[in-house]
Amino acid sequence: MELHDVWFVLIAVLWTGYFFLEGFDFGSGCSRSCSPATGPRSGC
Repeated sequence: MELHDVWFVLIAVLWTGYFFLEGFDFGSGCSRSCSPATGPRSGC
């Protein structure tokens, strides 16, 4: 694995984490979409 491959993987992981946790309209709702229902929304 060369250095440019390492950078590609690193940036891909960082972008994925950004959009999953705090992206523009994604928010942390992505990580809570399959959590137990506590309100009117139910499950996945």
